[in-house]
Amino acid sequence: MVSVLEKIIKKEISSIGTTITHLISQVIEKTISSAIAKSFQKGVGDKALNQLEKSISSKLEAIVARQIHAQFQTSSKQALQEALKTSVEASVVPTFEMSCKALFDQIDIKFQNGLVKHTIDTINSASSITQTLSGQLTDGQRKLLAIATNSKVATDPFVA
Repeated sequence: MVSVLEKIIKKEISSIGTTITHLISQVIEKTISSAIAKSFQKGVGDKALNQLEKSISSKLEAIVARQIHAQFQTSSKQALQEALKTSVEASVVPTFEMSCKALFDQIDIKFQNGLVKHTIDTINSASSITQTLSGQLTDGQRKLLAIATNSKVATDPFVA
């Protein structure tokens, strides 16, 4: 898209530059021609006048063409840079922002799922440990009760 835009801008600038150079050259040639004709009419012949006019117009046309070309190159470069900047801001930046948001959303979902799974695993592990300890405590209490009962029978003569 950028290269197509660049080609179009260069083509338009090139054609505008040529047209403007030609138009300005014609106006300048006419102005100079009439000024020179008025100045030299009295003493200079038509042949010398035509030669001088051709020489001045070709040199002037070359100078004007170079100046206009340089000006349009600068202007076209600035216009192209501005168009490229606008294009990037309009298309690339929003796309990049959406991609970053989608990536962050995916990371957030994975993190939340991992956190939930870890919490469930921790609760299950704690529950399992609690059940094991509860069972061991119950067994320990039964054993202590059995030991206490057996030792009371052995030490107490009144217990039958």
